[in-house]
Amino acid sequence: MRARTDPRFVDFLLRVGDEVEEATEESFIRIPDNIAIAYTDKARSKNDLIDAIFPSLEINGANSDYIISRAILSTKN
Repeated sequence: MRARTDPRFVDFLLRVGDEVEEATEESFIRIPDNIAIAYTDKARSKNDLIDAIFPSLEINGANSDYIISRAILSTKN
């Protein structure tokens, strides 16, 4: 989990949870560029996200340790 290895990400999550991260007037929070996947188009962006979380999926897809050590979390399914 990224929160175990990236103190800047931990700090960001804590600021969001404590409601001290700067928000827009619509209560949106800007995700820092260094933790965001840039949007290009629907198909490409989805593939870029999968590639970032599951690099070499076609090679490692059958490896259960590889699969269970990664996750894509979403607020909307």
